[in-house]
Amino acid sequence: MSQSGKVPPMWFSADEDELLVEFVQKEDIFYDLKHPESKNTIKKDLLWNEIGRALKKEGSECKKRWKSRRDHYKREKKEEKGTTGKAAKKKSSVLACNRA
Repeated sequence: MSQSGKVPPMWFSADEDELLVEFVQKEDIFYDLKHPESKNTIKKDLLWNEIGRALKKEGSECKKRWKSRRDHYKREKKEEKGTTGKAAKKKSSVLACNRA
């Protein structure tokens, strides 16, 4: 615990990010809105906890990291299309290299 009494954030290595992407890709409940259990937050929380155990992290930290990576990827794709009003940039992405 830090001096402020807050638990420090869990950091993810590039390898852990890769594993996180692989785990999430296996569970379509996280990204397929037509999945019959896509709104079942209890089931999704249980899956996040399983992913956390596999990565030796808290499930909530994995969920937070996934959301951050997903949002970053979406922003990159939006910038590439030029829909943000900014000049397009080309960047590599952990998520992009895992989509085949």
